[in-house]
Amino acid sequence: MKNKKQYSFTVITAAYNAKRYISKCILSVIKNKYDLRKVEHIIVDDGSTDNTYQIAKMYADKYPHIKVYRKPNANWGGVMNFVRKNKLVHNDYVVICDSDDMLTRNAFLNADKYINDADIAIGGFYFWNGKHKIFPVYSCYIPFKRIMHDYKFKKIYSLTPVPFSYYIKRQMFYAYKNFKENAPYQDIPLFFWAQKNAKIISNIPKIMGYYWWVRPGNTMSCDTQESNKNFKIFLQNMRYLESIDEPTFAFLYLLRMQKFFEMVKQRNIKFTFRSNPSVKILPWYFRWVTWLIYESKVKKYFIIKKD
Repeated sequence: MKNKKQYSFTVITAAYNAKRYISKCILSVIKNKYDLRKVEHIIVDDGSTDNTYQIAKMYADKYPHIKVYRKPNANWGGVMNFVRKNKLVHNDYVVICDSDDMLTRNAFLNADKYINDADIAIGGFYFWNGKHKIFPVYSCYIPFKRIMHDYKFKKIYSLTPVPFSYYIKRQMFYAYKNFKENAPYQDIPLFFWAQKNAKIISNIPKIMGYYWWVRPGNTMSCDTQESNKNFKIFLQNMRYLESIDEPTFAFLYLLRMQKFFEMVKQRNIKFTFRSNPSVKILPWYFRWVTWLIYESKVKKYFIIKKD
């Protein structure tokens, strides 16, 4: 289905000491097969101590769609608040691409094709290790269900979203409550808030980018002291998933955060939901093994209290 209008996109990149990989992120936007006059790339240097800002500025001097800013360090949420406070977003949809991730060359074309004026559109992504694709994750295991209206289905809509895999209307981005500053994992509540409050969700049945989830130095591979600090934020996100009754994503979130799952087990922390996690959103060849993992390793930490 061809849209009557061509949408415009704002890419937001939070960058901190990203000199080794930020060029790949910037080039993935530049090389997109899309009219860059309908794209703006906002890069916010979050108090880097290396030459991240100078590298980003070099590209901004050459490409007019790139705007670079600097601010004191306040983590990912601080960057989002900075962008919103200064009203830097001008285009139809916002996509957040972290400095160590990359968009596919057809990301904007695919978004433009499938958005259909939805409040949020969700695509897939590749896990990758910095050199090679590991495996793909798609947004929805029911590809023929393009447009979502009913909240019951939206609750099991997406698997493990990463910021660049979903496109949010500018109005929704500005309507979200303030992000927590100096705290990681703020994309989790953003995604579920947007999903819950969206009147229309669109499925993008395409891979939208490459997610580098094991990069040395990121929050997934931090030291013990930093882990204890981040664990508190992780728990806050798990409690948030409890409050909106998202057992499926909470289960997958635990599996994704293995270091924190070990801390959950050590402290025997329990989470309460109204239903069991569902594996129906997974490809059939993942379902049984995933359910066995839940039954054998995770179920004891989930208390199910049905209405």
